[in-house]
Amino acid sequence: MSDGRSTRGDLTIARHVALSAGAGAIPLPVADYAVLTAVQVNLVRRLCAIYGVPFSREAAKALVAGLLGAAAPGLSFAAASSLKTLPGAGTLAGLVSAPALAAAATFAAGQVFRHHLETGGSLLTFDANRMKAEFDRRMQEADAARAAAGR
Repeated sequence: MSDGRSTRGDLTIARHVALSAGAGAIPLPVADYAVLTAVQVNLVRRLCAIYGVPFSREAAKALVAGLLGAAAPGLSFAAASSLKTLPGAGTLAGLVSAPALAAAATFAAGQVFRHHLETGGSLLTFDANRMKAEFDRRMQEADAARAAAGR
């Protein structure tokens, strides 16, 4: 878009991806998920503001959960987070995998929501099941970028 909203949307997504990685690094399994959800809902709120779309916290929370739920079983942040409950190697494995999964999921969700809002959609017209393929494609993009970065 020539009005700069797409660029602002991408910058907003990038900031929230970094915040999500931090949420994934929280060593407490329930706390990391709660913070990640808050980061993703805030991302949707900010994207709605950029695109002039009415925002509802409850709707955004349900849509984020629906989108991530529709993407399962490929997305397993909950599994990575639950590893943190296992002493030693489990905790280490959870702390290594959860930040990357959280960041990738936030990138993918952000891109899906940005595109939906950019093309005239609203929270009321967002269909998580219909957006699953786009979410999966964006997760693959995030995985490829992480692999190219040598992680």
